[in-house]
Amino acid sequence: MSENKASAETYRSLPNNRVSEITNFLKELPYSEEQKMDIMPYIAQWLYNNYIDIESTCSIISSVINITPIENKIQSIYDGVMAPLPVKSHLQKVLTSKEFNELKTIIEPRKYVDIIEGEIDDNTKIVTNFKFKQVLQEKVSYKRNGDEDSKFTPVIEAVPHELIIYDPLLLDQPRSFKIKWTSHVSEKMFTTSGDGGMGATVNEISNYLIDAGFSHNPRLVNGAVSCMINSMIENNLAVVKQDIDNPGVYYNVENDKITVIKKKMRVPTREEMARTAKSLDDLSTYYEGHESTLATVLKWCLMSEFSYAMKQAGNNMEWLYLKGTSQSGKTTLARIGLFIYGVPDTDVNDIGGSSVDTVARLGAVVSKSCDPVIVNEPASVFNRKSTKEMIKLCVQSTTARSKYTGSHYGGIPAFAPILFTANMYLPEDDAIINRMHVITFSYNQRKTDFQKKEFENRFHVKSPHLSHLKSLHFLGEYAIQYVATEPGLLLDNWRETADKIISQFFFEMRTDVPEWLTLWEESESIGDLDDTQREAIRNFFVSEFNNARKKINVYYSYGDRSTSTLDVEEATTSEDFTNINWSIVNNRMLTWAIPFTSRRGTKYICLTQGLRTSLGEKMDYCDNLKSISELLGWDYKNTRFGKSNQMKVIKIKFDDFMEFLYPNISLLEDE
Repeated sequence: MSENKASAETYRSLPNNRVSEITNFLKELPYSEEQKMDIMPYIAQWLYNNYIDIESTCSIISSVINITPIENKIQSIYDGVMAPLPVKSHLQKVLTSKEFNELKTIIEPRKYVDIIEGEIDDNTKIVTNFKFKQVLQEKVSYKRNGDEDSKFTPVIEAVPHELIIYDPLLLDQPRSFKIKWTSHVSEKMFTTSGDGGMGATVNEISNYLIDAGFSHNPRLVNGAVSCMINSMIENNLAVVKQDIDNPGVYYNVENDKITVIKKKMRVPTREEMARTAKSLDDLSTYYEGHESTLATVLKWCLMSEFSYAMKQAGNNMEWLYLKGTSQSGKTTLARIGLFIYGVPDTDVNDIGGSSVDTVARLGAVVSKSCDPVIVNEPASVFNRKSTKEMIKLCVQSTTARSKYTGSHYGGIPAFAPILFTANMYLPEDDAIINRMHVITFSYNQRKTDFQKKEFENRFHVKSPHLSHLKSLHFLGEYAIQYVATEPGLLLDNWRETADKIISQFFFEMRTDVPEWLTLWEESESIGDLDDTQREAIRNFFVSEFNNARKKINVYYSYGDRSTSTLDVEEATTSEDFTNINWSIVNNRMLTWAIPFTSRRGTKYICLTQGLRTSLGEKMDYCDNLKSISELLGWDYKNTRFGKSNQMKVIKIKFDDFMEFLYPNISLLEDE
């Protein structure tokens, strides 16, 4: 059963103890199976009227009777496509007065009374007065004659209108609270909640009340909020959510079981599997020559739903990074992968880099569900240190942003994995590359306008409701049930697990796996990044030397005062380039380069710490001088300049340096 959009935002999940309480009561009713079958649609309507979500309702009813005959009727109640059933008038005719009243007490939440009290100690109470919208501290003392004397101190000038307690069993998070307040000093209601609309801690709630001016006694607020919450729980005035509301797949380490929230899991029929296979086959014809890229993206998206569960089990999988020339189909292919567990939606799971370029925005995106999210053009995300570091944490940790909440260290959960698409941008950070599966789309993958139009008319990727690619969700449903029955797969390499799932899926169809679907496109490695960085540094050197001077004085030998003038534009030989660049260094025209000549007359260039600073200004590179020397294969050593001046520099023979700058210079001479 699927829950409509309105119910997902409005209705609440009952905690296990409430579900058991209602279920046990209905089971004990002294009526036949047929009579209970008649009662249950009215029970469903009653639960719906009290904002209980469809999952809780179905859990209750299916524990009492076979729900299948009335499943569609329950769905119609929650979809609002049928007239509301007359719950109380019908049940009062069927049930006894005692049975009806007991059921009403269990199902309907208690209404707020005028006053509730909670004790801090024998002499101190916290009084929540809903009528006057105040939370007060009552301090009791005793006179000499034994009479009580109570002193009331206003603590909070507001009271809860609604209290939701988040106490998820599967997450390593402290208990938190979301409170909607009403106040006699403000005309509008306000809500205290945590990151991503979830709960806040008592300290966070107290700080907000103090900062917003809802308390005249800040010293008392913390204890008052805590006591008020507990007294509301005791009076059944709070909604306790122990289950996770976020759709996805979760792993419970304690019992080695997988919990699936708001996602379908089943073995599809052979007809449904055949539809999936047909869609896959149709796709492969449009990716001739690039089947390995198609297969890799689809298999990553297949496994993406288990990313959080894998982290809970102590494993992890890389995020996907598609880069390359524009119009090469990167985003389209990413969107195709989203059909496995949903559909592409530019408001939800297909967004731009500006939607995640702050810690708060990124946290909100990854904490909604375990479904994968596409982020297009993420340069702004990786160029900001806070979000770049947060991404590193998200890939391998269950927490997106850690912080102390009271004495507990927790934060925003990192449920969703991200699939990045970018034209040519790739962050030059080896820690990021290590956490990504990077695939580059080459120039020959560019599509013409005709090809793009033909593809869209065939698959309707931009109009998901028309697309037959929705049949890919049968593969997703199969994958969830397959992994749920074998939790140990969460500890395996995600690639191997993806191949196992697909192999078993086609085995169920009694057919072989298409050869292209067994392929993998290898990720760019750290070595590839090293090559990119070496070339970027070489380009930096060449640019610096070219910009130094158009006409320079040339010193033919170190210390020789004889000079001549040489036009840079006329330099074509090895000797020309060497003389020009040595003169640039020798004239100290580059702040980070020092000339050095050995006693035997060998020329060296010494690169100082200033090189690191200059590189950082021109390119995204922040390693220290020693790391630069290791990347380029040059010596990093102490070098003495004069009698007393000694420093650590990169020291390289000038001829070797010239060969690095102009690796094709010998070709120029041969021509």
